[in-house]
Amino acid sequence: MLEAFQHGIDREKNGDALLPGSRTGIADAQNTLNIMKQAPIVIMVLNEEAGPPFQNIQNEDKVTEIVDIQSIGAAIENMLLVAEDLGLGTLWIGIRFSHTQNYASG
Repeated sequence: MLEAFQHGIDREKNGDALLPGSRTGIADAQNTLNIMKQAPIVIMVLNEEAGPPFQNIQNEDKVTEIVDIQSIGAAIENMLLVAEDLGLGTLWIGIRFSHTQNYASG
């Protein structure tokens, strides 16, 4: 997956951008990827059920989405706390799945 991220960053840098509005974030994305490449283990948590952030959805679906986000955050926090207790370093990086798909494809 990290190789796919690098491929996507390279594509964005070389003018064949899928996310041209995100060009200013390429250096940050590269830095994040470099950090991830140094880690002996990378755990990715994806919410494949999440929709676009500004999509109009019914209130009931919005509540479900909020609960899912809170549950995922709590699970990640618990993993970080246990890792800290074990003396391991951690870094929580938030990336939208739709952006992950775009950066990794291709």
